[in-house]
Amino acid sequence: MCPPFAFVNMGEAEPNPVQVYNCPFRLPPQLELTTGNVSENFQKWKRQVEVYLAASGGTDKAKEVQVAIILSCGGPHVVEIYDQFQWEDGNDKNDPEKLFEKLQSYCNPRSNEVLESHRFWKLPYQDPFDSFLTDLKTRAASCNFKEPDRMMRDKIVFTVTGKLQELLLREDKLTLERTIQVCRAYEQSNRQVKELREATLKVNKIQKSTGKTTFPTKGIK
Repeated sequence: MCPPFAFVNMGEAEPNPVQVYNCPFRLPPQLELTTGNVSENFQKWKRQVEVYLAASGGTDKAKEVQVAIILSCGGPHVVEIYDQFQWEDGNDKNDPEKLFEKLQSYCNPRSNEVLESHRFWKLPYQDPFDSFLTDLKTRAASCNFKEPDRMMRDKIVFTVTGKLQELLLREDKLTLERTIQVCRAYEQSNRQVKELREATLKVNKIQKSTGKTTFPTKGIK
């Protein structure tokens, strides 16, 4: 069964709200405009809305319907902001790409590349690796790097420690793609080793408590 419809009313005088949702996909969270880094909030939210539009078939709808879906995902505050936007062309208000551009300008009115670069290089490592990588890509997008892949590669190498850093430094002609492959493989192998160790410890504990072993002892035929 599909979830309930979600509606966006473009104005109080609008008698019939626009139906924008009737599919088994979860709506993205509303755009957070009052806490945290609003520019980063917007980048993450926009990506989630783009995925939702593609998955739900929204990209096949008319542009004005796509705009309604975006506003519904954004929440009441975004609808209020939308109603205050000034458009050079009256048709732009029904263009989803133009709407994203307007919202991006609203959420990032003063792009400070120096500050964004500082935040990029200060980003601490966090598990799982893909979570760290997602945050890194989001911050890199705000830095206007001429070579973003190289910057992200270097940041990963500088941030990880121990054996993983050693493995990366051994690579010849290390690319961002290869860096990501090595980090994911290392993380996966660590999980597997941990699982094996925990299983072994569990078996040993059982053997000690029962005084028995599952392995043949020397001399038994």
